[in-house]
Parts: sequence; structure tokens; C-alpha cells
Amino acid sequence: MLDPVTISTAIAAANTAFKTVQSLVAKGKEVEDVIGAMGEWYNAAHQIAEADKQAQNPPLLKKLTSRQSVEAAALEAYTAKKKLQEHRKELRTMINMRFGPGEYQQLVQLEKEIRAKRERAIYLQEKKRKALLHKFLAAAAVVGILLTVGGTIWTLVTIKNSGGRDVNVTSKIST
Repeated sequence: MLDPVTISTAIAAANTAFKTVQSLVAKGKEVEDVIGAMGEWYNAAHQIAEADKQAQNPPLLKKLTSRQSVEAAALEAYTAKKKLQEHRKELRTMINMRFGPGEYQQLVQLEKEIRAKRERAIYLQEKKRKALLHKFLAAAAVVGILLTVGGTIWTLVTIKNSGGRDVNVTSKIST
């Protein structure tokens, strides 16, 4: 159920970035030059992962109107994942051969650290948003209670001031 346009575009971007990395490494370029192309590859890989994640739970309308068969979607998802696995394996080999053993592992470790920081930041932002929503709901509840109590007191005072007789507001207005 991957969106064919999104996944095709992301695969094309990943392939282009991968070929750029291959070319730069083959030319003996420095790490700084290779990193930019690798960043593009990682962005495309992330787009493929996001498309896959969204496809796991598509909106009902998309389920009903999708022209792509389940089998075709599964085949495209499988192909994209396998292509990324191949790229990742070749990237590891190229980086370790060009810049030394263990360099790719350092890159992967840095990637994990950055991902953890981002997930933590997203978690904290969501926590702040929920706290703000709870404060707003509490304030709305307090205002509602104050209005209810105030209305009740006003009604009781009005009844007391009328001496217990039936107060007809419309007859007072018309006279």
C-alpha cells in the first residue's frame, strides 16, 4: 500500500545519492565531500521508511480508492527495502575501505545518538503540548464552575428579593 509516486521518487533519489557517494569515494574525496551525498541518501531512505509506515495504516478513503493491488504494493515495498539494504551494505564497505575500519560504525553510532535526541525532543514537545491542553481544560472547568455557582447565587438572590412571589420578567418589561 505504499504510494507509488512517493516511493518511486524516494527510490530514485536514493539511487542518485548512492551513485554520487560511489563516485566521490572512487575519486578519493574527503569525508566532508562524501557526507553531503550520504545525507541525501539518508533523507531518501527516511522518506521510504515514512511512506512504509504511513502505508501500514492508510486512511479509509485511500484504502477504497487505491488503484494499486495489495500484491503490487507489497512487491514495491519489498523491492525498496531490499534496495536500501544493498545500498547500506555497500556504503558500509565503501566508507570503511576509504576512511578506515570502524568509520562506518562510528557513523551509525552518531546516527543513533542524533535519532535518540530528536525522539527525546519530540517526546518533550508532545508532553508540553499535553500539559498546555490540560491547563486550558482545567481553566475552562474553573470558569464553568464559577459561572454555574454565580448563576445559582444570582437566581437565589433574585428569588429572595422577590419575596418568594413568582417573578414574571416579561410582564415587567411590557409595562
